[in-house]
Amino acid sequence: MIEKIPIPNENFKDVLSNNSKILFSGIFGSGKTTFINDFFEDNDSYEAIHIYPVNYSIASNVDIFELIKYDILFQLIGKLPKEDFLKLDIPYHLTLYNYLFSFNNLNKKVDFLSSFLHFAGKYGSASLKIYESIKHLKDEFVKFHKSFQEDDFNKVKSYLENLKNEKGSIYEEDFFTELIRILIFKLKDKNKKEVILVIDDLDRLDPEHIFRILNIFSAHIDFSGVENDNKFDFDKVIIVCDYANIESLYKHKYGIGTDFKGYINKFFNEIFWYDVATLIKAAIDTYLSKVKTNIDGNIFNEDYRFSDQVKYVLFTFLDSGIISFRDLISFKNGFDTNRFYPNKKRNLAKVESILKRYNLTVELTINFLISFFGNNNELLNAIGKAKNKNNQWFSYLNQEDYFNNIAEFVLLIKHETFNTNRLGVNNKNLNLKSYDFNLNVSSKDYRFYTECNEIKKQDNQQVKPDELNYFEFLEEATKVYLEIIN
Repeated sequence: MIEKIPIPNENFKDVLSNNSKILFSGIFGSGKTTFINDFFEDNDSYEAIHIYPVNYSIASNVDIFELIKYDILFQLIGKLPKEDFLKLDIPYHLTLYNYLFSFNNLNKKVDFLSSFLHFAGKYGSASLKIYESIKHLKDEFVKFHKSFQEDDFNKVKSYLENLKNEKGSIYEEDFFTELIRILIFKLKDKNKKEVILVIDDLDRLDPEHIFRILNIFSAHIDFSGVENDNKFDFDKVIIVCDYANIESLYKHKYGIGTDFKGYINKFFNEIFWYDVATLIKAAIDTYLSKVKTNIDGNIFNEDYRFSDQVKYVLFTFLDSGIISFRDLISFKNGFDTNRFYPNKKRNLAKVESILKRYNLTVELTINFLISFFGNNNELLNAIGKAKNKNNQWFSYLNQEDYFNNIAEFVLLIKHETFNTNRLGVNNKNLNLKSYDFNLNVSSKDYRFYTECNEIKKQDNQQVKPDELNYFEFLEEATKVYLEIIN
């Protein structure tokens, strides 16, 4: 199992340093979380608070804000020593608010206090009567006072204060909101780093939750009219998701004709488009360097054609979403090369061709892919998906290697064209799927090699790489190979 993949991150580093609100977009399973975790691990400039609100789907919208605060506080507790919490300077108005409203309502607290006067003898009884009279007078006075205060300013002030104290409001300013701010300030001061909030897997939530979280962490106007970057005074906020998924959910909720780009742009300074291709190449190279075989050395380093074939197939599978990075890095099976070398398993009664004596690299490639997928049907299913999704040539291979690989698939498909005699170097013309392949074929040390001279169409025109469906040829070659070994 691969524990870590080295990932180029210079572009992301530049985006992060110049922006405070970033949408980090990449398809599901493309390794976004791995990238983020690796970037912030032991980072000298940034301290990340990484939360995963996917479980919020079980809660009502009212609870989301409280759950977010819980997750943030939980991580802050893990990043600050206990003694830092003993030195917190919490404003009196916040502690008083939490104290007074720790019961269901203030009346219960007043009634609880007045009940003690019953036990104070005749003085207590008299005091109680006085207290009740004063309480009644106070209530009447409050009503009288309010009747003179109902001007526009106080109405607005009352409205804003209610929002400020309302649970779940984006303007909420309660004890724990302030506590988060204080702890973030302490963390900045202690580590001399910018503190960043990372909200992961946003597009896996219910749509109502997605847009609520966006509203909470978007810029808003505080009571003094100053625009804040975000709710809790983080230096930067990164929201991780698939932009296309959020756009689809938005249009489903608000209508096809709505302006999603205008909506989403108000939440972010920059959208970072995750370069999946760069990560795929890095991941595949790392993965293949760690695959265990039953021979000495690393066959992927020693056999460039085998390595190119496997890399191209895995690259396409990952880029097309047929497999995920989780599939790649969690693959633990070893690779048995004995099925490829001279003592490989074959039903020789079915073979009356050069394959009785020689091996093709593509056989090793197919054998490896069977080990990766676990069974033949899963492999054929994946190749079929790639054939239907992808009919273009990727620059992952140069044109010469691309044609040579396809030529080798053709050799396996047409293996009966060659007899069992030893080979020198031969020029061979083969026709398959309306294409004419002109090949040089040779053998050495039980290996059967081919170089593709040219490929032409029936009208004698040269074929371009993107005119050939790589996986159409691989699919047929795989079926031939499976028939031979089973």
